[in-house]
Amino acid sequence: MFFADKPYVSDFFKTTVRDHGIPVVGTETARQMGLHEGTKIISEEQAIEMAQEGNDLPIYTTSENAIGWLAKHFSFSGLPEKIELFKDKVKFRKMTKSLFPDLYFKEVQLKDLQDIPLSEIPMPFIIKPSVGFFSMGVYKVSDTGEWQNTVESIYAELEQIKDLYPKEVLDTGSFIIEQCINGEEFAVDAYFNAEGEAVVLSIYNHTFSSDTDVSDRVYTTSKEITESNIEEFTDFTQKIGTLAGVKNFPVHIELRREEDGTLLPIEVNPMRFGGWCTTADMTAHAYGFNPYLYYYSQQ
Repeated sequence: MFFADKPYVSDFFKTTVRDHGIPVVGTETARQMGLHEGTKIISEEQAIEMAQEGNDLPIYTTSENAIGWLAKHFSFSGLPEKIELFKDKVKFRKMTKSLFPDLYFKEVQLKDLQDIPLSEIPMPFIIKPSVGFFSMGVYKVSDTGEWQNTVESIYAELEQIKDLYPKEVLDTGSFIIEQCINGEEFAVDAYFNAEGEAVVLSIYNHTFSSDTDVSDRVYTTSKEITESNIEEFTDFTQKIGTLAGVKNFPVHIELRREEDGTLLPIEVNPMRFGGWCTTADMTAHAYGFNPYLYYYSQQ
């Protein structure tokens, strides 16, 4: 079953679910997203019953806003706990510490930002909400002289975005400080099938304008980018999925390859591909196959 949620659902997604009879949960929000006539809409009660009947149910969300619904209605399934392993960046770092034992990270509370002992933290570092979305609240700190301005910027930004997303998507009460991971960055759309096997659907090179740029603007894909990375990235994805024990689980991965070739995850976003139908739609245009359909039909 698929979830259509705010703020945006592409026409390609709408056409896919209608033409292939993929059930979309008829939440109040989904009914506001302009789904095409003829789309297979199931009630929220039906969705819960389907989840109770079996665990081999491919679930996909166009937006992490739907995570709140899943947390409330699918608590019996264990799915919310799996989502949280990825959505909560502190829990994710703890889960994957055996894979990346030398990667520095530290959890801090919003109320304690002014009192952080900077002398104990390796510079440069990245600070961001433990539960976040896109690049909201994400800052790079290169030296102690930047810290006060960074804290002020965090408080100012949080005031602007505090009511945009549910707590399951953006929780600004807790932050994670982690070492700055250098190297070429990639974005990967993938899923774990019914057996828990990793399937990589697309690979994008993520370009930044400068060392301080943390935005999500420029992504490039090609046959060369895909073929030169897919085997290594599939193995990388599989190791993380095995630790989490996930099945029928789509993810959007951000990772970097350091100069020595080491792959390190920036983050792994659960239950979706690139935000707001971006990378999945682009993959269809670039390569001629439908990532939504590949996941749903386990191709």
